[in-house]
Amino acid sequence: MARAQAGKSGLTPSQEREVEARLANIVRKYGDRLSEDQRQHLRRILAYNEKLLASIRKFPLQNGDPPASILKLATGPEPAGSASAKVVSPPSPGRAAASKAEAS
Repeated sequence: MARAQAGKSGLTPSQEREVEARLANIVRKYGDRLSEDQRQHLRRILAYNEKLLASIRKFPLQNGDPPASILKLATGPEPAGSASAKVVSPPSPGRAAASKAEAS
């Protein structure tokens, strides 16, 4: 019955195996607390998540790839009436040492 429902969901065989493995792990941990309806509901959620993950997994990514975006925090209070926050780059190690020397 589980295989028939997974096949109807439009998943590839490897995705079906992933769903079944995740479901088996959840049932192993919480099986005595789950009704059959809850298990079916979990299977549907896992199949849906697997469909969403397919496009993410297709994206080529290596360990050395830089992040797509970098968070740059602004220092100090935002000026009143300003429509956008001022973006300030963090000080470089050389500038930070020079600032500390000037403050002393």
